Amino acid sequence: MDIGILNSISSRREALCAHYNLPEDAERKVAELFARIERFGQTCCDQADFEKQFLISELNQIYTNFFTEFAPYVKTPEGTITVEEQQQQAANELAESVVKSQAKRTVKSAFVQMLPRPLYDWYIYGIYNIPILGRILGAKNNIEQIKRLKKK
Repeated sequence: MDIGILNSISSRREALCAHYNLPEDAERKVAELFARIERFGQTCCDQADFEKQFLISELNQIYTNFFTEFAPYVKTPEGTITVEEQQQQAANELAESVVKSQAKRTVKSAFVQMLPRPLYDWYIYGIYNIPILGRILGAKNNIEQIKRLKKK
């Protein structure tokens, strides 16, 4: 058999065997398939001929279906976390974020409450605290609100 054909068969076998933890019955199925593929390869004259014929053969369809069939046995890289661990990590991060946000709001609120009254008013009311300008802006807001209510 041509060395190119042997390399093609070997690379296909490696793709299945190296990336899946197969049980015994699945290994038997793979061994049977590759025995058939090797017999098929002996009928081909070179690697190009093998690849061309293999592409349209039923053996290729069986080989391709193995990837779907063996999906539950795929090897996970070391350090890969499970779905449950991802969900737990996301829940922990969300809880931590909520706690931090709540703590920041509490500290900010306490700080604002401790401000002297004039600074507190400036912080809360801002530009509306300016006597004439505040009244003008308040009136403008009231007019806009009335216009919105009339549209409904």
